[in-house]
Amino acid sequence: MPETHTSRPSTPITTETMIHRPNTPQASESIVNILSRAGLCKSFAPKKHTEKKPCPGPRKLTVSIVDGNTDRLIHKYVPSRLLMASSAKATEVLVAKPWAGTFKVYGKYDPSTMNDVINTIVLSQKMPITKDLLSNLFTYEACLRLGIQPTHAQIKLLVVKINMQISSAPVSKEILAFIATRIGPKDVVFKHTANALCHQRFTGQIDDLKGFEKMVSRKSALQKKMVQIDQAHKARREAIVASKRQRKQKAVAEKKGPADALVAELEAATTADEVAAVERKMKLLSLFKSDPN
Repeated sequence: MPETHTSRPSTPITTETMIHRPNTPQASESIVNILSRAGLCKSFAPKKHTEKKPCPGPRKLTVSIVDGNTDRLIHKYVPSRLLMASSAKATEVLVAKPWAGTFKVYGKYDPSTMNDVINTIVLSQKMPITKDLLSNLFTYEACLRLGIQPTHAQIKLLVVKINMQISSAPVSKEILAFIATRIGPKDVVFKHTANALCHQRFTGQIDDLKGFEKMVSRKSALQKKMVQIDQAHKARREAIVASKRQRKQKAVAEKKGPADALVAELEAATTADEVAAVERKMKLLSLFKSDPN
């Protein structure tokens, strides 16, 4: 019985398999591109490998507050949600970098007061307010360093209390130095202090005026602000005086009008009856002027 040889079915030859066979001549790149666009073979264009960006971690539940200049740890485990609810600056930083584990503060501050303010935020309590102006200023300064705005409900009462304390009594050298050097000239407390000093000087509440002027001259930003306030108040006072003068002149002119008309009528009178009638009018006018009611 003759042997029968079974062979595997050969792979159908296509354009793609012919191109990829090692023993067949390779087609040029232009031909391969034409065949690829026609859908007859796969393109040999190298695949672009895009680097995967590292996925940032989830938002930290707590952050550590550190000094931005010295990297000194101020407070650990501050809830991010509570800090962002109080501080616009913290919101700006932690929204952009939710995986950040630290929040840095810059500028001068009292360390003990800063810890008290942070504890107030952590415990969701009211900001401490005392009868001592300097103590309140330290608290306000710490709030500014944390990025809490003066208009925020958490420190609004503190700002009102500070402004009342500044306006109620002459400002001491210590308070003036603190406000002039540690609080910015664009701050509401700084502006209120400049206004209060201008008012106290204008109303004569300052005993040692020369000493006061010398003290203010050493604070260039405060002195500049006070000059601007003085000029604005002077222009306002001049405008008020000019307005009063115009109203007075108008009133005088209105009062003069009827009298002048009666004098002209008296001069034009030709008969005794006409003269008597004008005189009666003049008497009535004089009575009206003397009795405004």
